[in-house]
Amino acid sequence: MVPALKTSGWNSKQIRSEYPISQVPDITGGEVTLLPRRRVDYVLEVAPGQPVAVVEAKRSFRSARDGLQQAIEYARRLDVPLAIATNGAEIVIHDRTSGTERVSGAFPTPAEAWWTYCTFAGLDQSAAELLLQPLNRRKTSTDGTVIEPRFYQTRAINAVLGAIARGETRILLLMATGTGKTFTAMQIVAKLLSYQERVAPQVNYRVLYLADRDGLLKQPMNKDFGPALGHELLQRVTVRADQSREIYFASYQALHGQKDGAELLHQFPTNFFDLVIVDECHRGSASENSLWRGSLDYFSSAIQLGLTATPRSDTVHSYEYFGDPVFTYSLREGIEDGYLAPYRIRRVNLSADADGWTPDPGELDRYGREIPAGTYTTRDFERTLSLVPRSRAMAHHLSGILRQNPAHKAMVFCVDVAHADAVRSALVAENPDLLREDPRWVVRIVGVENEKEALLEDFCDTPSPVVATTSRLLSTGTDVPDLRYVVLFRPVGSMIEFKQIIGRGTRLFPEAGKTSFEIIDYVGASEHFRDPGFDGYPAGIRVETIDGGGTVIDASTAEDDDEEDPTLGEPTPDFTPGDPDPADPFPGDDTDEHDHGSERIRYVVDNAVVTVVGEATMVMDRSTGEPRMVEVRHVVEGTLSDFGSPVDLAAMWADPAHRQEILTALAVRNIDLSPMTILAEETGTDLLDILLSMAFRTPVRTRAERARRAREAHALDIEAQSTAGRAVLEGLLKRYEEYGINDVTMQALQLRPISDAGSVTELADNMGGPDALRKAVDEIPRWLYGA
Repeated sequence: MVPALKTSGWNSKQIRSEYPISQVPDITGGEVTLLPRRRVDYVLEVAPGQPVAVVEAKRSFRSARDGLQQAIEYARRLDVPLAIATNGAEIVIHDRTSGTERVSGAFPTPAEAWWTYCTFAGLDQSAAELLLQPLNRRKTSTDGTVIEPRFYQTRAINAVLGAIARGETRILLLMATGTGKTFTAMQIVAKLLSYQERVAPQVNYRVLYLADRDGLLKQPMNKDFGPALGHELLQRVTVRADQSREIYFASYQALHGQKDGAELLHQFPTNFFDLVIVDECHRGSASENSLWRGSLDYFSSAIQLGLTATPRSDTVHSYEYFGDPVFTYSLREGIEDGYLAPYRIRRVNLSADADGWTPDPGELDRYGREIPAGTYTTRDFERTLSLVPRSRAMAHHLSGILRQNPAHKAMVFCVDVAHADAVRSALVAENPDLLREDPRWVVRIVGVENEKEALLEDFCDTPSPVVATTSRLLSTGTDVPDLRYVVLFRPVGSMIEFKQIIGRGTRLFPEAGKTSFEIIDYVGASEHFRDPGFDGYPAGIRVETIDGGGTVIDASTAEDDDEEDPTLGEPTPDFTPGDPDPADPFPGDDTDEHDHGSERIRYVVDNAVVTVVGEATMVMDRSTGEPRMVEVRHVVEGTLSDFGSPVDLAAMWADPAHRQEILTALAVRNIDLSPMTILAEETGTDLLDILLSMAFRTPVRTRAERARRAREAHALDIEAQSTAGRAVLEGLLKRYEEYGINDVTMQALQLRPISDAGSVTELADNMGGPDALRKAVDEIPRWLYGA
């Protein structure tokens, strides 16, 4: 609870207390909700969604300046000019506009704060009026609460509107996939419509929302613009131009389609639209050579707002056309702030990819054709040569992961349409029981599929299908909130596409318990994580190949490769997993309409031995951005099996000495536990449960769930205690939930909330003596790991 704030001139609606700027999953009783993690004590808003100052409030016995540095940091994050710190008596104001600080006897009035903000942002009177237009509050969550813009969305809205007010006509907004670009665009449009109604009610403000695929228009229409602004204002442009609406949605293909001998585009006057929103603008719309550029040139009198999730190094055309972004919110920021799901990377080495595959002299393929000599490796597979046992080995390994929870959704990215079909067939063969229960458990969703639209809609919004194999169709613009696995079974040479693919999994979905996702990489495509262009992550993914006994037989760190790609289709003996994808014969195309390789000879090999020769799991270390190894599954499994069953291990884990024995055994096998400990802290789980999941494929419990089960199983024991005894038991369970088993100690009795019930001596006296107190402390681990 923050101290009460007394201001003059500000009403209660203008003072927002405990304003969230990050969030964290909270798991209680199996339910997952997202709660604020970092909060500003107070944010002063001259209008809803228009912050102008932050206030850090300290207790009266503290100096006001103790909160000033924090206030300045929060002001920077919210992009407001005034950072204020107070202890109730003293008020210190830092003005970012002038770079000055002053001690004041009063808070700035709303008028003073707004004038400072306008100076800070360079706004004139009309621009200020535009920003003060109300946010749209008609879009609600499933429980009926109004969906408010997050702090970074508010910044994005104000940045775009400020640029429009300054007369800029080409504007770029860069926000990572999953951070709500469409919702942000809707709020921008809502404010512009409101402003138009205020200054020129007799004239409609018309908006065109452009995408490069018809399938990418349904979600913004049905999930954001329709619910918020009313479906009656919307028009989907397909075969004719209805000029009676205000907000239009069109694909480039529809606009340039022929109608009565002329492009549909020309049924609209060139000055018909006031604003054109270009979704996924990195995908070619700004390129001078693109047909899609014709749409932008035709409506050149309109303000053009480009939306993208791709940083500068991969969007040269977008930056040349739109200019630098007016606001950027990166993938890394979204994950660190808790608004995007963090991910683990599971690198799997198949023998054919690790060592290459070489045909015997004169060996024939399935169709009796002699296979050219040479060593075939990752870039050749499914392009020059289809190694059928490789797909089977991958499907067998992947099924072992997916079957841990067959309802968890997965996207499998394959080389082309034929490869997507082969992988689907291999997964069907591995999982007949799941297919008996649900014939659509695994499907292929590609551009040539007759039912692709229906399959895609069901995959996004319903429990079935669960697994989708694809090539490029799902790599962008597809929102599957409960996606748990992104599976890479084709090299990805384009950083743009790699970021888009990873972005499929970054949406949080607390309603279904999704707070993270996993990238399963069979081809070394996750080497892109070492590229500084990937939101600044440094190099350093380490891949270890292990033998069946868990011994590391090879370790290497990937080095930069500046050589050009060899000709597509030629055997490349020196290729190693992680090299870029060869030149794409259909650049920019992600519809899967082209069966890549259909015009080339593709040799098909049915008889070969392909196995999994290595597996390692990594997470991003937030302190360095470097992927760090979490798991060598076979080593962990072999080590823990020596101690017995999961039940045996849990009983041993309750005893500190036995717990240390287990940890020492893992350390002897060179298992670095620090990344696992970080993972446990970030996800609110117990290190024991992570280890058991690795070794025995058991479900991972959260600490909150273990504590809840302990409370339920020992409710009578807790009730039988004295008031002090209950405070000790409940307090230790609470500290376990928050900090883990290492905090269940006698020393923890001196910390809150237990210390609120008395000193250690007082607690012992009220519980019958020191022995009774120590017994209660020792009991908690047994409760937790026996529950």
